[in-house]
Amino acid sequence: MQREFIMENFSHKNLLFINRMIDFDETKCPPIIRNNYNIHDLLIKVVKTLMLNELEIIYLSFFLDKMGWSNDGDARFSFYENLLYTGIAAKVISYLN
Repeated sequence: MQREFIMENFSHKNLLFINRMIDFDETKCPPIIRNNYNIHDLLIKVVKTLMLNELEIIYLSFFLDKMGWSNDGDARFSFYENLLYTGIAAKVISYLN
């Protein structure tokens, strides 16, 4: 299913949403995170791993804007894990709505 999603359902629109999520407002995604991580690749990996659709990507963006992009020094989770767990929350909330 994941291979089919990547080949058929991962579209240019998904990439557009990811780019806007990162580049729209510098206060949303701090320069420290922009400089230390390859955010585009990590977000694309999260979207492909969780097979997020456009609505779920919007929820992911909303959560990252509201909760913040970093885990505020919590050493239990890496930055990628933080994105992954936020993506799972977006998927669950989207499913419940």
